[in-house]
Amino acid sequence: MIWYDHMFLGTGCKSKLKMLKHRISRQAPHAGVYLITLPTQEDTVLEIIPSAVLLQEHYPTDDLQIVGMAFTRTEAISLTKKILSESFRTRGDVDIKAFMKDYNKNQRKDTA
Repeated sequence: MIWYDHMFLGTGCKSKLKMLKHRISRQAPHAGVYLITLPTQEDTVLEIIPSAVLLQEHYPTDDLQIVGMAFTRTEAISLTKKILSESFRTRGDVDIKAFMKDYNKNQRKDTA
């Protein structure tokens, strides 16, 4: 599982980020938490998955790239829209993988 340093977070996740990452990374997902990930398939831009899905024995988690997290599906959809809007506003496209790379690089500069 790959967690982006600077993720898009729903309001309830911000204060509990460390605990949620710890639990989810150890396959003890928190009920109601949705992860926004880079796509595992070529025909999608982003994916929203309930963290409970990670309990499935054969779910591929090694290459899962998490770019956002929310406490409700509605909030996850809103964050997904925000990510797409930001990508289009700053890059002129929806290449989310490239956008997240740039976003994380810029966030590191802002916090340095």
